[in-house]
Amino acid sequence: MHSFYCYLVLFFLLFFSCNKVLPTETIIDDDIVMIPDVWYNISPGQNGNPEDSYFFLGLYFINSNKGWVVGRKRPENDQNRGIVCITENGGESWTEVLVPEVTDLEHVYFFNQRIGIAINNAYGPMRTTDGGNTWQLTPISMWALRGIAVDEANSVWGVRSWGEGTFLINSNDQGATWQVLENSRINDELTPYFLAIGALKPQNIIMAGQYQPGGFLGSRKDHLILHTINGGNSWEEIFLPEELLPYGEYIDCVKFIDDLHGWIGCDYRTIIHTIDGGTTWVKQELGIGNDSIYSIDAIDENHAIAVTSNAAILVTKNGGEQWEEILAPSTLTHRLIRVQYLESNFAYALGQAAVLKAKISR
Repeated sequence: MHSFYCYLVLFFLLFFSCNKVLPTETIIDDDIVMIPDVWYNISPGQNGNPEDSYFFLGLYFINSNKGWVVGRKRPENDQNRGIVCITENGGESWTEVLVPEVTDLEHVYFFNQRIGIAINNAYGPMRTTDGGNTWQLTPISMWALRGIAVDEANSVWGVRSWGEGTFLINSNDQGATWQVLENSRINDELTPYFLAIGALKPQNIIMAGQYQPGGFLGSRKDHLILHTINGGNSWEEIFLPEELLPYGEYIDCVKFIDDLHGWIGCDYRTIIHTIDGGTTWVKQELGIGNDSIYSIDAIDENHAIAVTSNAAILVTKNGGEQWEEILAPSTLTHRLIRVQYLESNFAYALGQAAVLKAKISR
């Protein structure tokens, strides 16, 4: 009988290793050794709350144990509220914090264990100084912030993009105060609309998006990538060969790991890559797909992870020469919108109501 159970356990380990994802009811704890490259479900919804009450929009882990997931939650018989879920043990358990002042939170970032920021689409940046237990609106009121990026000096850059133009906001004190950088304003009759921002060294920023004629989101014209080395005082357009994005693909995300190496994720399962700071770009082979690359993160020039609108997880260990699809699109019902890859080799992926965790082999 003992040998029967041993074989049964071995069967399940082999089965899940081949599929590279564990069932949605799986909760990991200190007694379970994580199988390399297998994605575990660590969603807060497993702790007694129905998953469909959550709609997650951002995540950030400061190490493999301490992390935050933000979004919105609809309590029973109530309207949407901002939600923050905090874990101290790598997702084994979560503490839920409602933020009633706003209806949602996204684009979360923590500078240390206590001080962090998150964005509300209607009011702008919010800040916490107690690890996420309480949140306050910052003095700047700014709607339609499309993304934030933090550079090596811990300066925060946000891109506001809608209607009457695009400009940057900036904070140099961990989100306590913000400035509108008027010199960074981009006005164009075609209304450039940016969804992605990446910060490299201080003042060195890349924004990516597309033209939106008249501000109407359904009428895109072309992609647009802008680069500044002086905090937005002047911009240089990065031109892409037409054959890289022949269908006017939406640009959804930007990730640079240094001044030279970066990736841009687009519609139709498209990733383009540069090794010279954006002077030249190449399209990387991902296979055929109609899903969008919503998020890319990397720990060095070789190791990167991308997630898609069809809940696929793509991993490269050689700079994108080959990408391996680890999670089949049919495994999860919700799209994956964020990914974070830590130097400790732990990685986290975020879906509408799911948080996944893996330890990636080198």
